Amino acid sequence: MSGYVIGWSVMVIATAAMIGSIWGLYRYSAARSKLLHLLPGLFIVLVIPAPIPDYPEFLAPAFLVTIFEWAFQDNGQPGVALRILGIAFILGVIVGAGLWFLRRTLSRRSATS
Repeated sequence: MSGYVIGWSVMVIATAAMIGSIWGLYRYSAARSKLLHLLPGLFIVLVIPAPIPDYPEFLAPAFLVTIFEWAFQDNGQPGVALRILGIAFILGVIVGAGLWFLRRTLSRRSATS
């Protein structure tokens, strides 16, 4: 495997571990019902790829590309990564709302049975 594939594998596994740790930390709190809807969206936002402006054949997490292009480049171009992050955020909200709706529908069906 190339270093590129290993880097992405580490990124996805670390993000999944972080999401699992947050879920484990708040599993027994009152916020657990909210986390069920927020954590998949957070996962999507953290692992969505974006092209690196100077290296178009490589991808990096969009939030990292945005940060580095905005903060550390003199003529940075974070526009593409910001658009991708915006789409990922909207997708995360849709996934969270879908999970909320599915959970609510299933709980109502089980309550009436």
